[in-house]
Amino acid sequence: MWASSRVFSLVLTAAAVMLHGCATLQSSLKKDDYDAIKRVKVVRSTTPEFWVRTAASLLASPLSIAIDRNATNDANKHTIPDIGDLLTKSFASQINDEFPNWTDIYIETKPVEMPAKMQEGEQYKYKDGHLLTLYIDSAGLAWDSGFFATVRAHMVNSDGKIIYHAFTFYRTSNYGDYRTREEYLADGGKLLIEEMQIAADRISKDVIKHLKET
Repeated sequence: MWASSRVFSLVLTAAAVMLHGCATLQSSLKKDDYDAIKRVKVVRSTTPEFWVRTAASLLASPLSIAIDRNATNDANKHTIPDIGDLLTKSFASQINDEFPNWTDIYIETKPVEMPAKMQEGEQYKYKDGHLLTLYIDSAGLAWDSGFFATVRAHMVNSDGKIIYHAFTFYRTSNYGDYRTREEYLADGGKLLIEEMQIAADRISKDVIKHLKET
């Protein structure tokens, strides 16, 4: 059930991104749940491998997979920032100003290993308050859209009940021109580093915006 619903969410998100740069599918956070939030711990998952999608990926064949793998291996020879780390730091820099009623906020800067069941929606509990988890599902470069990243956000109360969740998909092309893989990786990956910081800031703002709107 979870797998099929997630595929459906991905399809809806892809359609939404055609119109918006950083599309988010979300649940509603009830007012009573929102008003009860005071102490919040923010954690993130480990970041998956930085992946490169070439034009060959359109063929969906063993050869195209091999081409993408070679491009991915080549890209990872460069020093590429951890989008999860950038996202966490960006989120931390914004959250205190946006939620002054959250009087005690703790940001766990190191990634947390997520058990397999947790990826299916099972949450561990934070008995002293609310837990906001940022799952980085994917990140990389695509031949037709530049940098991309998919991020899920879950908030649970001290009983482990999920009270909010959102799914965000980012890609450079929805905000303007994107560059080739070679351009992104040139000069020590200068353009890629800049673009990933922009992405982290926009994803953080997007998650925070939707939390505030509920």
